[in-house]
Amino acid sequence: MRRTFLKGTTVAALGSLIGGTAIAEENDDTAETDASNYNLSNSNSPILAAHRGFQDVSPENTVAAVKKAVSGGKGDNAANRRCDMIECDIVPAGGQPWKGEEFDLAVFHDDKLASRDGGERGTTDAPNQYVWETDSNVVFNAEVLESGETIPRLEEVVEATPDDIPLNIEWKAAGRLQMPDDFEEQKETWRSFTKQALDILSEYPHDFIVQPFSKAALATVREEDSSIPIAYLLWDSIEDGLQVSRDLDCEYVQPPYNRSREHRFSGMNTISMVVIGPTSIWSKSLTGKVVRSSHTR
Repeated sequence: MRRTFLKGTTVAALGSLIGGTAIAEENDDTAETDASNYNLSNSNSPILAAHRGFQDVSPENTVAAVKKAVSGGKGDNAANRRCDMIECDIVPAGGQPWKGEEFDLAVFHDDKLASRDGGERGTTDAPNQYVWETDSNVVFNAEVLESGETIPRLEEVVEATPDDIPLNIEWKAAGRLQMPDDFEEQKETWRSFTKQALDILSEYPHDFIVQPFSKAALATVREEDSSIPIAYLLWDSIEDGLQVSRDLDCEYVQPPYNRSREHRFSGMNTISMVVIGPTSIWSKSLTGKVVRSSHTR
């Protein structure tokens, strides 16, 4: 049986997502109030997922962002509510997995270290090179968004996340700019990346879900460990994305936030995620197979 961390939840109306979006502005580990018995699976409240670890409040995809997102108490009664889920991105650092090179897994969103939006905005203070073509020591010492925080390893982000908070992890890049046309070759491009990521995650007690934009990446997760819940990130075509999700028997589907309301996912149970500032708010409904949320690239 595949692991699911939202088992047995009930529907939270979309209208309820607009309230309660703020996570602790200050670190408050004592704000649990009457929520000592709070259980995410039994809650009717929306799931608060910290996108890139609470970006904009703290530097994205850093340990500081995760710590900010998980501070506070559990449930709606908490004075400052912590997040219910951490979302982050991973890319290979220091080597190209598909070439058989040794590599580490960095929690980072972009392909290059120091450019974003065509070079208009810098991401780190490191040379503007592809993460996988840069020595790991340089990558993990690169300062993120002039914050004093550095790019973390996957292990560091998981260790900063409490055991009872699941992770939503995006397989962001395989370290290869031009993918082959053959689907089997595409899968082999992702294979070593997937194996190493799953090996690392298997050392921790957390529940997690794997989500990529790549069908081949998703297929390798399903083939390596069918117990891991997976989600396909839809972008250009909702219908094509839904077909991929059916082909791979995905537990979840994540359409982009701006397409969620224009497409009716009839006959499917839904997890709707609304991104409000740095937080992602999920409502819950799990009584069937394919589930949806929304995503910003």
